[in-house]
Amino acid sequence: MSKHHETISISKSYHDTVEVYGRHFLKIVGVVLIPHVISYLLFTSLSASVISGFARLASASEFFTFSNINFDISLMLLLLIMVIELLGLAALVYMVTHNERVTLLTAFEHALEFFWRYLVYGLALLVVSAIGLVIGYLIITIVSILFGFFSIELLNSAFIWMDTIVPFITTSLLSAFFVFAMFSIVDRNSTVNEAMRHSFHMVKGHYWPVCIRLAIVYVLVYLLGYVLQFIPGVGNLISALILVPFVVVYLHTLYRDLVSLNQ
Repeated sequence: MSKHHETISISKSYHDTVEVYGRHFLKIVGVVLIPHVISYLLFTSLSASVISGFARLASASEFFTFSNINFDISLMLLLLIMVIELLGLAALVYMVTHNERVTLLTAFEHALEFFWRYLVYGLALLVVSAIGLVIGYLIITIVSILFGFFSIELLNSAFIWMDTIVPFITTSLLSAFFVFAMFSIVDRNSTVNEAMRHSFHMVKGHYWPVCIRLAIVYVLVYLLGYVLQFIPGVGNLISALILVPFVVVYLHTLYRDLVSLNQ
């Protein structure tokens, strides 16, 4: 059987993920915890700045002006949070990709190296998501026109669920082509364009197996995250520290499998 027609074993992918995740658990959680704590402190300061700013103004519109010092501080803190989160993602990907020989300090040092490429990659994913939304709403428009010929009641009932589900599905299906670019940037030291092309070419020969595996892990993590939020105080923290890195490790496992299948 040619490698183009080979499939990625679901059980093996999860086994490999759990093995890597368990062996490097402390380092992986550590690289997630540091930016999470910094972001939490910055968000606390942001909340205090916003509350303080609104308390001293006669109307909400007065807050959103650059002449308002609280707005300037809040905007700066928001940008800092975004930078910290992006650096945290880059550090996590670097840690997962080079887990055997990387310390926390090394991971964050290299995260600085990849920061601008990850920023461009994030913007590129926003464009891909926007295209997916446009495609989704075009499908909704076409289906609505067809349903409208038969029954207005049928149109109304269909539109209720289509308005949310269809754009989400089209965006997810399109984004699946490029989700592995974040590993290619680190693993191959690629430009964003090269990484997205590499991800696309790897995925296109195994598109539906990849989509099925992505759907499985996302649904499982969503359900676990939903349950964890009922744990007072620490549920969301556990979700951020445990589930998010697990997904990244799993995606890296799929990335390695795809690289092997496309060689």
